[in-house]
Amino acid sequence: MGNPVHKILHGGVTAAILDTVGSLAALMYGINGLTDEYLIKVFYQKLPNGRTLDMKADYLRPGKGDEFVATAQVIRRGNKIAVCGMEPHNQDQLHIATGTATYVV
Repeated sequence: MGNPVHKILHGGVTAAILDTVGSLAALMYGINGLTDEYLIKVFYQKLPNGRTLDMKADYLRPGKGDEFVATAQVIRRGNKIAVCGMEPHNQDQLHIATGTATYVV
Protein backbone atom coordinates (compact mmCIF):
# COMPACT_ATOMS: atom_id res chain seq x y z
CA MET A 1 0.00 0.00 0.00
CA GLY A 2 1.02 3.56 -0.42
CA ASN A 3 -1.58 5.38 1.62
CA PRO A 4 -3.49 2.95 3.87
CA VAL A 5 -5.91 5.64 5.09
CA HIS A 6 -7.16 6.34 1.55
CA LYS A 7 -6.43 2.78 0.32
CA ILE A 8 -4.23 3.94 -2.57
CA LEU A 9 -1.45 1.80 -3.99
CA HIS A 10 2.03 3.29 -4.16
CA GLY A 11 3.33 3.69 -7.73
CA GLY A 12 6.26 1.39 -6.98
CA VAL A 13 3.88 -1.37 -5.91
CA THR A 14 1.90 -0.90 -9.12
CA ALA A 15 5.09 -1.10 -11.20
CA ALA A 16 6.23 -4.24 -9.35
CA ILE A 17 2.87 -5.90 -10.03
CA LEU A 18 3.12 -4.98 -13.72
CA ASP A 19 6.64 -6.38 -13.95
CA THR A 20 5.70 -9.60 -12.16
CA VAL A 21 2.69 -10.47 -14.33
CA GLY A 22 4.54 -9.46 -17.48
CA SER A 23 7.54 -11.66 -16.73
CA LEU A 24 5.32 -14.63 -15.86
CA ALA A 25 3.35 -14.21 -19.08
CA ALA A 26 6.58 -14.00 -21.10
CA LEU A 27 7.97 -17.17 -19.51
CA MET A 28 4.74 -19.18 -19.70
CA TYR A 29 3.67 -18.10 -23.21
CA GLY A 30 2.72 -20.95 -25.52
CA ILE A 31 2.88 -23.67 -22.88
CA ASN A 32 0.01 -26.16 -22.98
CA GLY A 33 -0.74 -28.90 -20.49
CA LEU A 34 1.21 -27.50 -17.56
CA THR A 35 2.50 -30.12 -15.15
CA ASP A 36 3.87 -29.65 -11.65
CA GLU A 37 7.28 -30.83 -12.83
CA TYR A 38 7.36 -28.27 -15.63
CA LEU A 39 6.26 -25.42 -13.35
CA ILE A 40 9.03 -26.32 -10.90
CA LYS A 41 11.54 -26.31 -13.76
CA VAL A 42 10.35 -22.91 -15.01
CA PHE A 43 10.19 -21.21 -11.63
CA TYR A 44 13.42 -22.60 -10.20
CA GLN A 45 15.56 -22.73 -13.32
CA LYS A 46 14.31 -20.18 -15.83
CA LEU A 47 12.88 -17.47 -13.60
CA PRO A 48 16.23 -16.50 -12.02
CA ASN A 49 17.67 -16.13 -15.55
CA GLY A 50 14.80 -14.02 -16.86
CA ARG A 51 15.52 -10.32 -16.86
CA THR A 52 13.53 -7.20 -17.53
CA LEU A 53 15.33 -5.29 -20.28
CA ASP A 54 12.95 -2.35 -20.40
CA MET A 55 9.67 -1.40 -18.79
CA LYS A 56 7.36 1.58 -19.12
CA ALA A 57 4.43 2.23 -16.79
CA ASP A 58 1.74 4.82 -17.43
CA TYR A 59 -0.37 5.66 -14.39
CA LEU A 60 -3.93 6.42 -15.44
CA ARG A 61 -5.56 7.11 -12.06
CA PRO A 62 -4.87 6.62 -8.36
CA GLY A 63 -4.80 2.96 -7.41
CA LYS A 64 -7.77 3.13 -5.06
CA GLY A 65 -9.41 -0.07 -3.93
CA ASP A 66 -9.41 -3.11 -1.68
CA GLU A 67 -8.50 -5.76 -4.26
CA PHE A 68 -6.52 -5.60 -7.48
CA VAL A 69 -6.12 -7.92 -10.44
CA ALA A 70 -3.36 -7.59 -13.01
CA THR A 71 -3.37 -9.19 -16.44
CA ALA A 72 -0.64 -9.53 -19.04
CA GLN A 73 -0.63 -10.29 -22.73
CA VAL A 74 2.36 -11.35 -24.80
CA ILE A 75 2.65 -9.00 -27.76
CA ARG A 76 5.54 -10.89 -29.34
CA ARG A 77 7.87 -13.63 -28.17
CA GLY A 78 10.97 -14.81 -29.96
CA ASN A 79 13.67 -17.27 -28.92
CA LYS A 80 15.36 -14.84 -26.53
CA ILE A 81 13.18 -11.74 -26.18
CA ALA A 82 9.50 -11.23 -25.32
CA VAL A 83 7.41 -8.06 -25.26
CA CYS A 84 4.33 -7.92 -23.03
CA GLY A 85 1.52 -5.50 -22.25
CA MET A 86 0.15 -5.41 -18.71
CA GLU A 87 -2.88 -3.84 -16.99
CA PRO A 88 -3.94 -3.71 -13.33
CA HIS A 89 -7.58 -3.13 -12.35
CA ASN A 90 -9.28 -2.67 -9.00
CA GLN A 91 -12.34 -4.57 -7.78
CA ASP A 92 -14.60 -2.12 -9.68
CA GLN A 93 -12.76 -2.91 -12.95
CA LEU A 94 -11.22 0.57 -13.04
CA HIS A 95 -8.09 0.55 -15.17
CA ILE A 96 -5.34 1.93 -12.92
CA ALA A 97 -2.27 1.79 -15.14
CA THR A 98 -0.86 0.27 -18.27
CA GLY A 99 2.61 -1.09 -18.86
CA THR A 100 4.80 -2.45 -21.63
CA ALA A 101 7.96 -4.41 -20.96
CA THR A 102 10.66 -6.34 -22.78
CA TYR A 103 12.06 -9.50 -21.16
CA VAL A 104 14.89 -11.96 -21.75
CA VAL A 105 13.29 -15.42 -21.78
